[in-house]
Amino acid sequence: MPGFRTVCCLLIAVWALASEAWRPADHPAAILRPIAALTRPVHIVAVAAEVAGRVRDPGPAMGSLIGDAMGVQLDDSLAQAERVIAAVTLTQAEAEANFRRREGERIANLFGQGRISEGERDAATHAAEAADLARARAAAELARRQRLVDLHRVDLPAGWQVLRRHREAGSVVQPGEPILEVGDPTAVVATVHLDEAEIAALAQATATVGGSIFPIQAVRSSALADAQSRKRPVEIELPGAAGGGREVLVTLRLPDPSGALAIPTALIRADLDGRFVRTDDGRSLRVTILRSTGDDLVAVLPDPALLSAALVPPAQTP
Repeated sequence: MPGFRTVCCLLIAVWALASEAWRPADHPAAILRPIAALTRPVHIVAVAAEVAGRVRDPGPAMGSLIGDAMGVQLDDSLAQAERVIAAVTLTQAEAEANFRRREGERIANLFGQGRISEGERDAATHAAEAADLARARAAAELARRQRLVDLHRVDLPAGWQVLRRHREAGSVVQPGEPILEVGDPTAVVATVHLDEAEIAALAQATATVGGSIFPIQAVRSSALADAQSRKRPVEIELPGAAGGGREVLVTLRLPDPSGALAIPTALIRADLDGRFVRTDDGRSLRVTILRSTGDDLVAVLPDPALLSAALVPPAQTP
C-alpha cells in the first residue's frame, strides 16, 4: 500500500538520522547567485595591412567562416610596376657584371703576357668588383619590391570567423588601420567580475547559454582587483558550441551570508509555538526558518555555540 510505504520510508529516514549524529556545522546552507555576461571568441585579431593603399578585396562578409587561401587584398598595381622595374634593373646588372668579369679575365691574361700595365689590370679588377656590387644591390632592391607587393595582401586564418568589417572595397587605409576583426570560434570566453569567494565557487559553478548547460573548460583571473569593489575580472572559457555574442548565465553556489543551516525536515518539530530541533542531550531549541529547499529547511539556530552540538529526531508524543 502507498501509505504503508511512505510510513516505512519516514521510519527508515528517522532511524538513519538517529543512528548517526547530525551536526549543524557540517551542513551550512548555500545560496545560488546568477551572474550574466556575454560570450566572445577566445582569440580576436584585428587584421590590418603594413602598407597604405586602396582596398580591392576586404575579405569575407561579417559572420562568415574563413576558408583556405582567403585574405584581404589592397590595390598593388603600382607596387607590381615597381617590382618589374627592379627585375629589369637586376637583369641589366647581371649582364654588366658578367661582362666585367670576362673583361677582367681577359685583362689579367694580357697583364700576364706583359702586354698591359698594372694600372690597367687594377682598373679592370675594380670595374668587375663594382659590377658585382651593383648586381647584389639590384637583387636586394628586387627582393624589397617583391616584399612590398606581398604586403598588399594579408592572409586570413582558415577556420576562423569574421566578427566585424571596418572597411569596404574602395576605401583607402593607412598602415595598421584595421580592416577586419576575426575570431577563433573553437572556444568562447565571458568576462565576469568576482570576489575571492566567488572565484573559489567557480569550481562547482554551471554555465547556461540558451537553456543549455556547458562545461567551464578554463578559468583565468587577473592579478589586478578593483580598489572599491574588491573584485577581479575573470575569464570563463566555454566550448565553441556555446556561440559568441550570446548571454551566458553563470550560477555560483555560495555559503549563505546569514550563517543558516540546511536542516533535514525530519529533524524539525513544528507546533503552534513554532519550529524546534532537539539536541542529543535532550534540549529543545527554537529555530528560525528562512526558506525550504526540497527535503531540507534553511534555518538559523538561536545560538552559534550550538553548531557543534548533535541534533536528533524530535521525541515522539504518545
